[in-house]
Amino acid sequence: LSKDQQKLILDVAAEVPGQYVQLISGAMKKAAEKFLKEKGDIEVILSTDEEAAKWKAMMGPLMRKKYIESVSGVTKNGGEIYDQFVELVHKHEKDSKYTPALATYVKLRDSQ
Repeated sequence: LSKDQQKLILDVAAEVPGQYVQLISGAMKKAAEKFLKEKGDIEVILSTDEEAAKWKAMMGPLMRKKYIESVSGVTKNGGEIYDQFVELVHKHEKDSKYTPALATYVKLRDSQ
């Protein structure tokens, strides 16, 4: 591919994460609205930052182990791939506009 073609592909690819978050956020808001309308108010307990850190510390090693097991038939680099993924998530999550579905529901519910 020419330099211009490569640049075009990279430019378009750079737009994908933002478009994905926008689409998924809209779908979650729509689902939360439907759930609130049909099911009414339910109790949702969101974790504190401290509780979330404990869950991550406990579940992180287990998730890594399970991932390595699940890809062991196709690669011997499962741990390295997983670690790179986690590193990329940590690098970019501070800039993310993603809102989890339960948080979307709670925000919508509390605004009514």
